[in-house]
Amino acid sequence: MTATPAADSAYILPTLEGFRNKLLDLTTRNNLLNLGLKSQKSARLLRFVDCNIQAVLDGLIAGRQYSLSALPEPPKEKTSCLYKEDIEAALKQARLQDPLYQRILADGAGDDVTKAALAQADDRLLTR
Repeated sequence: MTATPAADSAYILPTLEGFRNKLLDLTTRNNLLNLGLKSQKSARLLRFVDCNIQAVLDGLIAGRQYSLSALPEPPKEKTSCLYKEDIEAALKQARLQDPLYQRILADGAGDDVTKAALAQADDRLLTR
């Protein structure tokens, strides 16, 4: 008795998928998922930031040449050239234009949860 090809694929494909999932290591032992960007091992790696990686790959396959630019080093000390008044004025303007901040104000009850949500929204506005 022989099985039909459809029956074989109905059994084989899920079985192979199960084997693949068992072999896939999603823990911190997987160096591709747990890549320390400040380690000696990763010093030779290129990190693409804010780009369409599939378009880059397609271009490389097609023979296109790219020039790469390094990101600037972060400052050693976090010194701000802006004055506190300038920051407060910019934050006030951002609060008025930010729909999430406005939604929290409209829905909030003035309790501790609302204050925490507004503080998180302020942090988000300050870092963008």
